Amino acid sequence: MRKWLLIVVGLPLGVLPSGASAGLRWGRTTVDGSSVILAPTFGQVTKLDGSVRETTRPFYDLTDPTKNEQFAESYSLQELGFKDGYQTFGLSFEAAWRYFTLQMDATYLEASVHSVANRDYYIGVSDVSFQGQNYDYMVIPEGQDYRVDFSAGMLNLRGVVTPVSLELGRHVAITPGLYLGLATFVGQFTVDAGPARGVVEYEIPPREYVVGGRGEGWSVMALPEVGAGGEVRLRMGDESRRGPELAFQGFYAISDFAADTDDLGASSRHNKTIDLEYEHYEARLLLALPLSRSFDLLLGAAYGYMRADADVLAQEATPEEIEARREKFNKKVHLELSTLTALVGLQF
Repeated sequence: MRKWLLIVVGLPLGVLPSGASAGLRWGRTTVDGSSVILAPTFGQVTKLDGSVRETTRPFYDLTDPTKNEQFAESYSLQELGFKDGYQTFGLSFEAAWRYFTLQMDATYLEASVHSVANRDYYIGVSDVSFQGQNYDYMVIPEGQDYRVDFSAGMLNLRGVVTPVSLELGRHVAITPGLYLGLATFVGQFTVDAGPARGVVEYEIPPREYVVGGRGEGWSVMALPEVGAGGEVRLRMGDESRRGPELAFQGFYAISDFAADTDDLGASSRHNKTIDLEYEHYEARLLLALPLSRSFDLLLGAAYGYMRADADVLAQEATPEEIEARREKFNKKVHLELSTLTALVGLQF
């Protein structure tokens, strides 16, 4: 016990106790063969910020650019009534080998908003009905009570390559890693603005919008990630027995590319070009307490942050194709999400 305390105190000063060996090792030195983590997670959204701002519409650029300013809309999550503090639930899984680690974090959240429209909200949905006919758009009139129920599932898959580790004595190991991942998101929402009571036309050429009613919609996205990170692990046992282990893990990943919505799995009525800038980082502290020779009780906490900024643009087309498609506005989309999560599980 005294020896590992000396390591913790002396590490920031570059001092190790006598007899401690240091050196570079191939692969991850903290895993004997392999190890698996399986832990339920629960947490809270600490920051939720998002907006959609319409900019220009190809049809108006072609026919009358002044209508861009007349009909363009913008919305923010705060304006619609969304806020921080929503609860999250999920599962964390990790399988670690000497040179490769597979990580999976699944998260689910639900949010409900009950508010009053402070202006007319013209929105697109997957389905809204009036007098037996289905429509793609609805309007929530100014002053109308409405309710939004939203549920989302997020799945982050990461492969981590760990070519080397640095051991600072028998009790401290530093393992850098290269990260390649896929962040997926599936969301479903319903908007209830009271009984549907009519249909109005909006925009030029006109589109039919149901006044009020109950609309539903989906959002799907899959984003590749590339980044770097690492782990610092403190072993508190000795040669005669296996003791607790404390590990600090962190990574930073980015995406910066242009692709079609079809390529990303994003839901859209027309295939569009998305110019995306995305960053994602996470820091995690884990404490493993031995229960037996093969099982540890795992306690941990994690902070995660994600930011995405995207330009959603109509693809290039001839004037005839622009008139035929009548695509909606190009958009600028912004989303920020941060979470604080605790986990309790097993390591074996």
